[in-house]
Amino acid sequence: MIKKLKRRFIGSATAAILLVMAVILLLINVSNYYRNIHEAHLVLNYLTQSGGTLPDFAEKGDQSGGTSVEVITADGDQESGGSVIRRGLSIIADNILLVLQRDHHIQMSRDSLLQTRFFTVWTGSDGQITQTNRSYIAEVSEENARKFAAMVLKKGSSRGSIVSGLATYEYQISRYEDGSTMTVFLDASNYHDSVRSVLILSIIGSGVLAFLIIALLVAFSRRAVDPMIRNYEAQKQFITNAGHELKTPIAIISANAELLEMMKGENEWTQSIRKQSARLSDLVADLITLTRMGEQERIKLHDIDLSTVVTDAAESYRPVVEQQHKALVLKVNPAVHVHAEEKLAKELVNILVDNAAKYCDDEGRIVVSLRRRNRVGGAHLVVENTYAQGANVDYNRFFDRFYREDSSHSSEREGYGIGLSMAQGIVVDQFRGSIRADYKDGNIRFIVRI
Repeated sequence: MIKKLKRRFIGSATAAILLVMAVILLLINVSNYYRNIHEAHLVLNYLTQSGGTLPDFAEKGDQSGGTSVEVITADGDQESGGSVIRRGLSIIADNILLVLQRDHHIQMSRDSLLQTRFFTVWTGSDGQITQTNRSYIAEVSEENARKFAAMVLKKGSSRGSIVSGLATYEYQISRYEDGSTMTVFLDASNYHDSVRSVLILSIIGSGVLAFLIIALLVAFSRRAVDPMIRNYEAQKQFITNAGHELKTPIAIISANAELLEMMKGENEWTQSIRKQSARLSDLVADLITLTRMGEQERIKLHDIDLSTVVTDAAESYRPVVEQQHKALVLKVNPAVHVHAEEKLAKELVNILVDNAAKYCDDEGRIVVSLRRRNRVGGAHLVVENTYAQGANVDYNRFFDRFYREDSSHSSEREGYGIGLSMAQGIVVDQFRGSIRADYKDGNIRFIVRI
């Protein structure tokens, strides 16, 4: 039980931490992806608005003591900044940069723009390539530029990306009224590499951090669950001690009742004393059994013929069931084998059939079904009984200790709400299976999978 508490604590804490880390990891990478790809799109928009080229940015002082634009051509030759057209392009570029910085919070300097690698392809109204500009990129040949242009024009979308080797290109197509187009290809490898680098580093960092956190949880788990363990041990010790202490007065009460019957004859009062003493004795025995089940480690499982176990256990209840004017029906497939322990398997069937007999309607029917779960192995056991008043019952609580469907505890049915809890302990803790209860077509069903 201590190991189980530690495992549950470590598992729950680890799941919560991993969930938080996954959300943080997702937010970081989505934000980084959006920022980088959005910045690439902004640069692409700028290049498109600039006619598929970069204006010259260099400046020098004029004769009036102010500054004037000095144009640097693609081949490195310098011209005077007196040209009105080039000065206008420079002003436009400055304004675009200001808009980008103000509206999109991305700092873009002239130097960073001059380091941008891109090429542009123009096509005529007939779809034929008329011109290319590869002045700002070296690794793309004329042939590849034309090939990329033909590829993206065939796609039909005005924006997208293509991958060539290790490079990734974002493109944007501008279509004009005369049917011609201009396609700008931006080498966005740096942006995508940044996204991948952050993703890889964040995953590695998160993995290392998760490992360290789990290691700390394992190291300090005993200290965290110590209060629960002490409380649990105290409860078990109390139940065990109280059970042994109660045995003596129960035996004395029962013996005194028998003595009174011998001296004055049997009457309704002595019958009630003996009946309630027997019930109290059974309750104490069940409590001690339930406590010991929680203490013991998992037993060694071996192959058993569950069909035989179910048949024998259910048939032993037939006289009791028929005496209550109820029907017991067995639908047990032969030779259903599982890995279990025969004594506990028999106790499981006894608990389920006994519970079905208690809660079955008068002149109702109890059905015990067993079949092979799949070709690989395993068993599917169902114990059901007719119960007309079971439609509004909370079946999720049936396996809670001391839970009774009749909350007033005034039901005439005998029982203490312990048996089903014991059945769950046998199936889940010992047989590594599952058990659940539900209500269908006027029947309470207990479904066991081993």
